[in-house]
Formats: sequence, C-alpha cells, structure tokens
Amino acid sequence: RYLKQSTLEYRRRRDQLSTLLVTRLGDRIDFRVPDGGLAIWTRWPENFNLLRYSRECAAQGLHIPHYLLYQSQSIAGIRMGFGSLSLPDIETVVNIMASVR
Repeated sequence: RYLKQSTLEYRRRRDQLSTLLVTRLGDRIDFRVPDGGLAIWTRWPENFNLLRYSRECAAQGLHIPHYLLYQSQSIAGIRMGFGSLSLPDIETVVNIMASVR
C-alpha cells in the first residue's frame, strides 16, 4: 500500500515538473519525461552558461548545486530532482528558473 501511494505521489511530482518545464521553459530547454527515477535531465542550448545561470538563480533564492550542472562544448544540462520537493515547491523552483534569463 505504501509503495502504491509513493509511486502515485512521485508521478504527480514528475508530471507537475514536466508540465511547468514545458509551459515556462519550453522555449529554452529540451527534456524527456522519464519512466522512472526521481529526476529529469534537462538539456539547454550549447552556448548557454550554466554557471552564470546558477548564480543568477541563487540571487533569486534558488540554489542549484554545481554537481547538478553538466557543461561541455556540445552539451549543457541540469539534473532536476523532484523527489524531495512538494508540488508548491516545484512551482516556485520553475518560476524562479523562468524569471532568470
């Protein structure tokens, strides 16, 4: 019973994050909704500076740890975990990320 409830709750969180990413950041990022797990891997434009973006998000109150960022010459990505966030927290996070350009 606990497993079923947990699975449903994490699916709600994943779906909320996915929906908000599409509606608020869909013009900037690409991602695939995962079948399992507790995170979504988001891809950003190759020339997008993730370290600067992280600093600008931090100035708005959202700390994105550097270990969640991946940047090379051909890939820019952020691993976005949703397992420990409530639905309102997910909305706050995406709103902050969308407000930073």
